[in-house]
Amino acid sequence: MNSNMAHPHGSMGGPDTESHSPTNLHRYGHPFKQKHRGDENMTRLMHININHFPLTHNRMENQNFRRFLDESGTDIVTLVEMNVNWKQIPAQDRLEYRTKGWWNHSRWSYSYNRHAQTSSRSLQGGTALLTIGDTTCRIWTSNLNDPTGLGRWTGTRYKGRGQRFISIVSAYKPHDNPGIATVGGQHETFLVQHNDKRKPSTAFLEDISQFIQKLQEKGDLIILNMDANDDLSNANSHTSQAIRELGLLHPMLDSFGPQLPNTYRDGTDPIDGMFISPALKPSAMGYLAFPDYGKSDHRVLWMDF
Repeated sequence: MNSNMAHPHGSMGGPDTESHSPTNLHRYGHPFKQKHRGDENMTRLMHININHFPLTHNRMENQNFRRFLDESGTDIVTLVEMNVNWKQIPAQDRLEYRTKGWWNHSRWSYSYNRHAQTSSRSLQGGTALLTIGDTTCRIWTSNLNDPTGLGRWTGTRYKGRGQRFISIVSAYKPHDNPGIATVGGQHETFLVQHNDKRKPSTAFLEDISQFIQKLQEKGDLIILNMDANDDLSNANSHTSQAIRELGLLHPMLDSFGPQLPNTYRDGTDPIDGMFISPALKPSAMGYLAFPDYGKSDHRVLWMDF
């Protein structure tokens, strides 16, 4: 992790289309330059709504995922909507065993709804964070998980230069949809069982704000990567207000203005975002095109430090 922090479908090193009216086939933001993992002068952070991680280790999607991370030079990736019920997954298919040997060093943090009463291997929701290569040497604490056990977020704490710590958090804010199988429905069931009258989305924002504030009180710098299911170009949205109250910046909005691209293929708004402490200074950032990582129906967001 450098001092600034103290492709299976081809085209990862190709030219960018920088458009103020981006289509799903266009990238958006700064040019996405080729990078080799291990570059001490740059740390590349990605955020992906993966929309269902493969359930077994022998699926081709595993190698596509690995190839994408390697070709893009990713050092840290945050993932949401893993959609896996990890307690029903055999040991050889769990994350730490599945990716063993892919790189010299790697470490996972992940969370899911541990209260779900189902024998299915699939379960909507869940979050993860993967650190690859020499950046793992900076890890101080992993599995900074949602204390409720709902799997709403996970995180990893890194030791930067000058005795500063950086906590990176991967989070998923649910819709308030009914239905026990939806993420919002799962959370609503839990809240009702605990006599908590808040809506799932409200509970998420209040609870993660308290979690982030505790990290800030310890002096940590923060990177919060999130699928917010909210228009993040709207300064008056509930999520945008919560981010401001935490003192975090939305650097893509600040750099590119409110005409940000849709981050869900069938949507119109930027619902995925990367938020940072003001002391952190990214050198470049942007949104990939949907075909760059074809497994997901969300754009991949990236930031270099």
